Amino acid sequence: MLWGRAADSSLVGRKAVILIGLSGTLISSLGFGFSTTFYQALLFRSLGGITNGNTGVLRTMISETIREKKYQSRAFLLLPMTFNIGVIIGPILGGLLSDPAGSYPSTFGDVEFFKRFPYATPNIVSAMFLGMALLLCWLMLEEVCVTYLPRFRMMVADASDSQLSRRQSRCRDHLGTQIEEMVPTKKRLYSLHSASLARHEL
Repeated sequence: MLWGRAADSSLVGRKAVILIGLSGTLISSLGFGFSTTFYQALLFRSLGGITNGNTGVLRTMISETIREKKYQSRAFLLLPMTFNIGVIIGPILGGLLSDPAGSYPSTFGDVEFFKRFPYATPNIVSAMFLGMALLLCWLMLEEVCVTYLPRFRMMVADASDSQLSRRQSRCRDHLGTQIEEMVPTKKRLYSLHSASLARHEL
């Protein structure tokens, strides 16, 4: 509910909510991997659960990005498909990478880092995937919130109006200078015309 309201607000938007969720999950994964007590692990897992409100926002963004109804069903299949892939690959990677000092004593048995933090490796790999997703969302994801975009466009319009007003003022100043320069010329032409008429009368 909290992240849904933030995604619909004009101050946060959907893209910011997704970036916050990815950042919170990334910090949670790293903190959980380097935890040495139960309360530290509980704290970081709670942080990941609090900040991760991406599922509902992603479904909303899919429906707002894919306008044609015939393609929406295909787009909505991406979420469960990626979830199922993660459910299959995640435990495999976790089992292969966790406790390398105990699982592969001949290779990593003497490494003090793996002895002190036996579950850091799978969480570091997970954080790397999250970091790549965070970078891609930051660079390539477009904001689609209808209440956030008008505010952004209003800011752009205000900036454009201020630039336009400055240009108009410069144009007025330039035209005023040209008019002031033209006034003596008009007076000179009028005097020459009057002199020519006087000669013609004589």
